[in-house]
Amino acid sequence: MDSGIYRSELQVDGSVDQSTGRRLIVSGVDVAPFIVDYSNYRLLYTTARRSQGGPSLAGQPGHGGVIVSTALDGSDAFVVRNDTATSDLVGVSCFAYHEPWDVFYWATHDGQLLTEELDKQSGVIHHNELLIEGTHFAGITVWHPASQPTPR
Repeated sequence: MDSGIYRSELQVDGSVDQSTGRRLIVSGVDVAPFIVDYSNYRLLYTTARRSQGGPSLAGQPGHGGVIVSTALDGSDAFVVRNDTATSDLVGVSCFAYHEPWDVFYWATHDGQLLTEELDKQSGVIHHNELLIEGTHFAGITVWHPASQPTPR
């Protein structure tokens, strides 16, 4: 089985519908953590590739990684974070998005906890490490009313 993000149809009881199987919607060995953007019906994920393109974003190996947004079916993929001053989007173990302020938070496999800040004059996004000693991050959650799924 190829690595990546798969889509599976669910039955009423929450189990996977075996008759429809699984469909690969984002391929790539470097796609691990991802976010479901409930309000916009999209997936956000980090990848070490630096390119513009279709759903798989095939291209040259990245220098610092990018954050990609794609529709839930894997179509209409585009880079949402590419112009950063540093290369800290490599080795991401988990990440979260705070939509009202358009800010990402993430942890790396090396144990760093980072966030980003936009320099409004230059338009460059800077990554800042949040210094918390002696902690290993298995997940990140943004606790804010606007970060919760919108009931329909």
